[in-house]
Amino acid sequence: MDAHVVDLVHRLQAQAEGQEYFGAVYVQSLSLALASYLSARYGAGAKAEISLRNASLSSSQRAQIEKFVDGELASNFGLVDLAGLVGYSPDHFSRLFKHAFHQTPYQYVLSRRIERAMTMLRDERLSIAEIALECGFSNQGHLTTAFKRRTGTTPGAYRRK
Repeated sequence: MDAHVVDLVHRLQAQAEGQEYFGAVYVQSLSLALASYLSARYGAGAKAEISLRNASLSSSQRAQIEKFVDGELASNFGLVDLAGLVGYSPDHFSRLFKHAFHQTPYQYVLSRRIERAMTMLRDERLSIAEIALECGFSNQGHLTTAFKRRTGTTPGAYRRK
């Protein structure tokens, strides 16, 4: 008995039976998580890894993704938006992205947001709260937490250097 599979199936069952309903995105995410886990854990994932060696994002697709991310850092875009740019399912896109960029899409976007914040912190006319919003963080605290985790210092301390 695989506890992770049982948990995901129980969550899907609750959605199907109407015990609780969190929406289509939740159900799709659970379904994708279950399919990905089963594939990776029980054999089909090994075949996907072999085929991944021959599949990759082209240089123009990578450039398109980079341009989109840099242009939309302040907005709340998601994995579905990125995958749609290049015409892949979110699951397949995630694997191709990690293969091409050597990090997950989330890690990449977070890195770009931190880099943009570092640049903007040089302009002392901008408040740290303004910078947080311009870089796609929900608030100053979110920026501070992510910034310190990545750089080892707070945005305020970085600005004073």
